[in-house]
Amino acid sequence: MVSLELAEGLTWLQEFIRTKPTLLVGTGLSMAMGLPGMDELHNHLKTSVPGACNGDSGLLAEWAGCSVLISNHGLEGGLARTTVSSALLNLIVGETAAFVESRDVELRRRLNPRSLLEFPFARLLRHLVNSMPPGERIIDVITSNYDHVVEYACDMIAVPCCTGFEGACVQPFRDDALSSSLYTRVVTSGKRRDPRHEYRKVDMVRILKPHGSLWWQKIDDFAFQCPDRIPGASRILITPGLSKYFISLTDPVMNQVRELANTSLAGARSVMVIGYGFNDDHLQTVLLKRISSGMRCLVLARALTENAASIVSQHSGVLAIEHDDCGCRWHMGGDSGLWEYGLWDLACFVDLVIGREEG
Repeated sequence: MVSLELAEGLTWLQEFIRTKPTLLVGTGLSMAMGLPGMDELHNHLKTSVPGACNGDSGLLAEWAGCSVLISNHGLEGGLARTTVSSALLNLIVGETAAFVESRDVELRRRLNPRSLLEFPFARLLRHLVNSMPPGERIIDVITSNYDHVVEYACDMIAVPCCTGFEGACVQPFRDDALSSSLYTRVVTSGKRRDPRHEYRKVDMVRILKPHGSLWWQKIDDFAFQCPDRIPGASRILITPGLSKYFISLTDPVMNQVRELANTSLAGARSVMVIGYGFNDDHLQTVLLKRISSGMRCLVLARALTENAASIVSQHSGVLAIEHDDCGCRWHMGGDSGLWEYGLWDLACFVDLVIGREEG
């Protein structure tokens, strides 16, 4: 049995952060920043998809069946129980992306680039970047989200991020971009007229999005990133359901990103899970193998899903923290307890574990 007093818990958390964890980010983080969750997305699709069907009786009937499954099993579970036609799938992708994108734009417009106080994820990311050990200059963030919360955080702490797309306005996908490091030339010694230089790695956040992103598009085999929708281009997005496995294996961009995400998890010292419910076998297979082998894992969530609670109860190296009216409830090694502070909330976590930093 495990019994963690608050002081012991804070020590565990501080030691954990020093391991430079790989970050796995789910919809919980985006929802905390004002982006829609699965329930809100489903409510939007219930009204928008029938309108997008333009009176097509076949599509309307197919969506009606899907909607019943979603109501009974949730968006992910419902779509996983049926095979959706390509025509309806395209409508779902389009309506999903448009809805999430509208809220993503709202977030971007209200961000204050001179203050991090309302963006705790950026403060966490800054701490992790600043405390990286010598020779290791890359932080990996794996996310199932389509939005740009992680990218905005990188911009606010002035750290380059790499998603695999490089360029100015229309950014082509480069096969080697995600596996490359950034370097800068610095003066190390020598006379003023004969300085000596060396190249050093630049701090960077590598963002791996196995389900795609709002700005990712393709025309035939040409994949690119652009904030504007390009005529004739299709989105590179995977929606919940059976089709995501096929798309992730057959789309070159998705396939490479998925493989790199798995490689990152396989080699991670530890993993910090933020707002992710462990409801996606497509994303977490390698992670569960690593947890079973004894790798430490920290889970922060407003409420643990049934799957997350089961994983935590079976593995002694996992500490999970969720909301409780008294502050937060922790779970570890089959035991649980209460702490008076809401450490499940990332803002409180950063304040108490990392220390309050002025943004």
